[in-house]
Amino acid sequence: MPMLSSGQAGECAAAAAAIDRLLKANGLDWHDLTSAIVSPGTAAPPPISDPTPSSPFGDNPGAVADDLLCDAINAIQHSGVRLSASSEAFLNQLQERAYRYGTVYFSDNQWKWFTDLMTRAGARMQ
Repeated sequence: MPMLSSGQAGECAAAAAAIDRLLKANGLDWHDLTSAIVSPGTAAPPPISDPTPSSPFGDNPGAVADDLLCDAINAIQHSGVRLSASSEAFLNQLQERAYRYGTVYFSDNQWKWFTDLMTRAGARMQ
């Protein structure tokens, strides 16, 4: 992260690209990084999503409380639906973030992936 403050534009761009790759490889995005850095109570509100629902569960809520998220993840994992290794890792990372932060912020792509898994599993957010 210190390289983001370099006086060399190429170094800044390379640092940002490296951080972005690292975040994506771990199922995270810049919102997750920001939430981890900003002290509680001062985090920026989640971004406003496209008003067109991408799933039967509606628009990306931006954030989901840990108890609702963990219940939905458990329902997906115990539904009998076969999950790919990447989907299983994604759900495990979401659950870990829920336990660690209490609220999980979703990017639009993460929300679509999560709601697609919920649809396949017949799970619901209660």
